[in-house]
Amino acid sequence: MTILVFFVFVSCDSSGNLSIQKTTCEYQESPFLVNTRTPRFGWQIFSDRNQVAQSAYSIEITDAENNIIWNSGKIKSNQNQHVEYSGEKLLQPGKEYFWRVQVWDGRNRVSDRSKTNMFRMAPYDIEANVKWIDAITKKETNLPEGRNYHTLAISAEDSKRWLETNPLSKRNIYLRKDFLLNKPIEEEIIYISGPGHYELSLNGNRISDEQFNPMWSDYDKTVYCNAYNITKELKDKNTIGVLLGNGFHNEQGGRYTKMQVSFGPPTLFFKRQKRKIYFYKNVEIR
Repeated sequence: MTILVFFVFVSCDSSGNLSIQKTTCEYQESPFLVNTRTPRFGWQIFSDRNQVAQSAYSIEITDAENNIIWNSGKIKSNQNQHVEYSGEKLLQPGKEYFWRVQVWDGRNRVSDRSKTNMFRMAPYDIEANVKWIDAITKKETNLPEGRNYHTLAISAEDSKRWLETNPLSKRNIYLRKDFLLNKPIEEEIIYISGPGHYELSLNGNRISDEQFNPMWSDYDKTVYCNAYNITKELKDKNTIGVLLGNGFHNEQGGRYTKMQVSFGPPTLFFKRQKRKIYFYKNVEIR
């Protein structure tokens, strides 16, 4: 008697968990200073299965009143970084928006929507009536004009001129200002820039652990600005302090010998925004 044995092989395909993490807008989780009308979004997908790839995504953006500003619908694409806003509605300066994303994998399995993150457009008047604060004006520094990025090319005459600059032109300076909260506020944002570099503190504590802000740039063309939400750190009586350093904004030679160039002495741009009354104020720190 012959016994036939049949083996049936069944391919089991677990659906696994498909989720979204690390969502960013303009490379930050919840930025307060988005200075482009077409912000770029990014995210990472996670799964407990191997060889999982994104095949489509859908982005939804709402305003603070939960009105839908943009719903992209299902977009067939594996792109998950630098996804630009392409809604018909113009994102308004100073307004806060909330966004989330959903993705599909190669087998058309869909994830839950990501957690909702916030981003805020830069105020339209952040650069209006800008007043830079410093300990000495550029004219008073007696700094040589022009840009020289290679110290080997500096003549003896130019070298002498660098030695004759005002000593205060290369000093780190510390600025502080006391202020009171006369009435409750919903939120307060600080906009700050301090080329070459700055450290910002409130009531003796550093606002951020970031180093070397603002980012380096060609200071003749661009100066970057940072934004911080200080609402939770505020008390009835407060003291703001800023330490200004030179960085590559004001490199007069000496320890660093690869270049000798100055865009001016350390200087500060500082602005407070109180929300909801939208009161913008230039604050003098002396």
